[in-house]
Amino acid sequence: AIYVACARSILAGDGYSYLGVPFTIRPPATSYLTAAIMAWRGESWPLDGWWWMNLVTSCIGIAGIVWMYLHARTRVPVWLAWLLALAVWFSTPYQELCNQVMSDVPGAALVLLCLGLERWAQAHASTTQRAWWTGVVVGVAIGLSTYMRSIAILLVPAIVAARSFAHWRSGQKNWTAFVVRRLVPLVAAAWLVKLPWDLYVGANPPPIPVEQNFLHSYCILIY
Repeated sequence: AIYVACARSILAGDGYSYLGVPFTIRPPATSYLTAAIMAWRGESWPLDGWWWMNLVTSCIGIAGIVWMYLHARTRVPVWLAWLLALAVWFSTPYQELCNQVMSDVPGAALVLLCLGLERWAQAHASTTQRAWWTGVVVGVAIGLSTYMRSIAILLVPAIVAARSFAHWRSGQKNWTAFVVRRLVPLVAAAWLVKLPWDLYVGANPPPIPVEQNFLHSYCILIY
């Protein structure tokens, strides 16, 4: 409901806000996607705005299943990858999330897409220039994914750890060149793409309520 309320605020010209206050608990991609569908189809029920919102989420869910299958078949037998994809697609929780204006399914699909890009980057990192550019591509993809789900940023330390382990296992000794070629572009690109949202969140701290409300700010919960 908050995603929809923020989408209405966007269409009204009030920006990404909830009840007149900049909304910073969740990144904005879901609300902007919803706002685009609302602007195109409206909100009438059942075959216009809301139907299209659920259809778009379901299509992203299908793409996520395809990307999961493509990623899984590189690690397990093809038949097992098929079973995994079918089991997830026909599971009740996944189908429910595919028919809601939520960021869970798009966020998961983007994480799986980033994992696919990482495999592509590994296969095309034969030279210094290619390694640098493929790292930038993966970093930008991860940074953009954080605008749908912030947790996607955890792909950065995961990929850094995986690449470092593979380099150590290969027996190579030139760690400085490895860090510059294979790690710095990835980390820098992801950080720079995510930075505008971080600055926006820092510049718009939520007002403290009269009585403490659960989840009014993740920062309050952390500290």
